[in-house]
Formats: sequence, C-alpha cells, structure tokens
Amino acid sequence: MRLKHYLGLNQKESAERMGVSQPTFSRILESAHQKNTLALIEGKKILIYGGNFETKLSFKGYGCNNCNHEWEDPDASRERKVNCIKCNSNNVYHLIREYI
Repeated sequence: MRLKHYLGLNQKESAERMGVSQPTFSRILESAHQKNTLALIEGKKILIYGGNFETKLSFKGYGCNNCNHEWEDPDASRERKVNCIKCNSNNVYHLIREYI
C-alpha cells in the first residue's frame, strides 16, 4: 500500500521494488485492502511490520465500546487502565489526537 498509494508507483513499479510478479503484487494489495477495511469497520488492530517505521501518538481521552460514551482526559495514556466514566465498563479505547 505504501508503494502504490503513498509513493504513487504503478503496479509494475511496485511489484519490481518488492521482487514479485505484477499478479502477485495485485493479490497482496487486494489482501491488504481487505484487512485494513475489516480493521477500520470492526475496530480491529492493525499490526505493522517488515520495515522501518515510527509512530508517536498523542492521546486526548477515551471512548467506551459498550455505551459509546467518549470523554477527554489530559492524563490519557496507553499504559493507564481506565473504566468508562458513564457505565464503568473496562471495554475502553483511546481517542487519538494526532500523529506527532
């Protein structure tokens, strides 16, 4: 996806960079699209591996998967375990402010 969509290479160039045939690249790209769509729609994790990358996230609060309540918290962090302030569920996710 990085080669095709981020760097703007065509499928032939992308396949050459990866050292695979164009049909294989097409199957890999379609699989990546399906996995990312599933993760976004169903809220599943996206694991990134196989190269050099860096992510720095700034958290601004939390949201509850049970009651859909969201709230800001200046002390929000990935390490901090919290319960929903509305329904007390521990099924809580982080609200991300931005990539730094």
